[in-house]
Amino acid sequence: MIKRVLVDPGSSANIITKAVFKQLEIPSSLIRPISSSLMGFDGIKVDPIGVIDLSVTAAKRILKEDFVLTEIHPSYNLITGRGWIHRMNGVPSTLHQMIRCLSLDGKEVINLWGDQVATKECYMLTLNEAKKMIKQT
Repeated sequence: MIKRVLVDPGSSANIITKAVFKQLEIPSSLIRPISSSLMGFDGIKVDPIGVIDLSVTAAKRILKEDFVLTEIHPSYNLITGRGWIHRMNGVPSTLHQMIRCLSLDGKEVINLWGDQVATKECYMLTLNEAKKMIKQT
């Protein structure tokens, strides 16, 4: 179970940090090379370490997803992007901090709710990091 996952409809990639990768104890031999870079919303280019397949369980389904392994240090442990949202047939609501999707048979609506307290903690971590960066410049 991984906590502090950001569902980001603005992200074109799923992201996992090196620290979380190590905690999951996944063999490094499973890392595949990647030739492209990522561009953060702040305009900073990030060169990934590689790509790893992870199985993501949510809303009564398991999807195998590619996650780009990076050495960035965000306040979130994982970032799932548009591709995952689409494969989940999900509709995210940032206002309600939830994703609504249909069950595999299409007969049930499943809501995945975010954690308000964790969201506030992640926001404060991000804000504090931004303040530190501003002071350094």
